[in-house]
Amino acid sequence: MSVLSRGNTDEKLRWIFDLYDIDKNGYVTQEEMTEIVSAVYEMRNDQDAPSTPGGNSEAVIRHAKSVFQKMDVNNDGVVSCEEFIAACHSVSVDETEAS
Repeated sequence: MSVLSRGNTDEKLRWIFDLYDIDKNGYVTQEEMTEIVSAVYEMRNDQDAPSTPGGNSEAVIRHAKSVFQKMDVNNDGVVSCEEFIAACHSVSVDETEAS
């Protein structure tokens, strides 16, 4: 936890990446991204779309897919820590305010 209070930006982003990397294999998959986005929606108590048979709303699935596609720069089906950090650095303030 000291990374969050004392670490530099990249150290904090690595820590966040580790949260997304649920199975700890060094990569974030589309499924892991969907789980994290779903958890964020649940914390926000955001019920803006009906659930699909898998339990996630269409909004969650759309949002997770959009984020994943932006981060998976080399289109290999996984997001590496390096891709994750680069994508986080490239997000503009305007994009975060639009979400």
